[in-house]
Amino acid sequence: MRIRELEQPELQNDLVNLQNPFAETAQSQNNWDPMPETSGIAYGMLIDAFMVQAKSLGFFLNPRLFDPLLAGEIPSQLVNPALLNAICLWGAAFLNDSDLESTMLTCAVQAVSSGLANAHSAIMVLQTLQASLLLSQYFFHRARLLEARYHATCALSIVLGAEFHKIRSATAARTGLSEMTPAVTMLEEGERINAFWAVLAQNCCLSAIADPASGSSVSYDVVDVPWPLELEAYEIDSTLLPIQNCGTITKFLSNRVDQGRSTPALQAKSAILFERASLLCAQATDQTVFSAQHIGLNHSIESLKQAILATSNRTSGLSLAHTLAHAATLLLHQPFADRYDESRQCMLRSCRAIVEFGRSQDWTSAEYVDPVLGTIWSLAINVLVSEIARLKHRGSPASRNMLRQFNQAGVDVLSAMTSGAASSKMIEMQLAAAREHWQRVMAS
Repeated sequence: MRIRELEQPELQNDLVNLQNPFAETAQSQNNWDPMPETSGIAYGMLIDAFMVQAKSLGFFLNPRLFDPLLAGEIPSQLVNPALLNAICLWGAAFLNDSDLESTMLTCAVQAVSSGLANAHSAIMVLQTLQASLLLSQYFFHRARLLEARYHATCALSIVLGAEFHKIRSATAARTGLSEMTPAVTMLEEGERINAFWAVLAQNCCLSAIADPASGSSVSYDVVDVPWPLELEAYEIDSTLLPIQNCGTITKFLSNRVDQGRSTPALQAKSAILFERASLLCAQATDQTVFSAQHIGLNHSIESLKQAILATSNRTSGLSLAHTLAHAATLLLHQPFADRYDESRQCMLRSCRAIVEFGRSQDWTSAEYVDPVLGTIWSLAINVLVSEIARLKHRGSPASRNMLRQFNQAGVDVLSAMTSGAASSKMIEMQLAAAREHWQRVMAS
């Protein structure tokens, strides 16, 4: 589908005109953002392209939502414009249709901006929330961090305003001020639970990368919602969720055993630890000691690594979560590496794991590379550069052998970043800085 078809719909005979599912209310308010007109086939192509990567992008809704649409039914009766625009934006990006991508970006931003004002049902609120998260992911992917954080913050405001953090809370009754009606089915409740954790994880990663000293935007001690499950699990076994729950993140950071062993739970945990480690790293000074707080967080990180390794089904999402946990180790120990050999050794072990992760994938054929990897690989390059500088003027055979290993590791990481940069502007931006840092040390 080309942009000319969007601008001149009269040229097409098979276009589907999208209508507002809340026509009377929306028309009276006169602020419902219209969808661009396109063919049902084009929608199918865009949605299919998106759904291949949906889980990697934090998609928490039931994917069966799109089955009627793909069968040719009217889109606006199924999906609100904000969500459909955001999905088509990603679809256009994956199909490398830059003209359509530009059009869909404009439509998505406009639709999301008025999405809540026109969300007259719980599902429409949830879909607007999903659209905000997808826009945040898109802007992160395109290295537009201010906009990424803005939409992530909007999504966070929605989940907190809707009191998703208090789902199944044992410690406090919900205020009743939320306009969200209670979930009717386990699947609906599961979507809300998964929505909270997907939004929190995105905010944690963006905070750690863009403003680590600020810390989380959420007070972790108010989070009582259970850890998320795979979406299909909510329909299979209702007993997998606790009847009541409290202090979910607080207990996790206190190293108490919990039931958060699903892939989305482990992914959320890795993002939380990444954010916590980045905060402690940003706050550290030359006088900072490896305190009980650091010891506790280190224990949480190591326990998470072991939990991921013990998982039988190692998906790409879990591999990324494991790598993010190793990045948390690098951040946690970075202020102490020059003073404590134990911290330096911890960093080297995690650096090796990150390097091996980079070597294990064929990044040249990857349609989507998570932009957080740009930061993770940059951290690994920093460790390798420090070790090379430390060993460079030592003449022992062991030192020369280590130098060769570190040199090759750096080359491999930069190679992975180069491949990832082809699909991610964020990684491309970080590659330039990492390569300059690497070349400067190699030339010295």
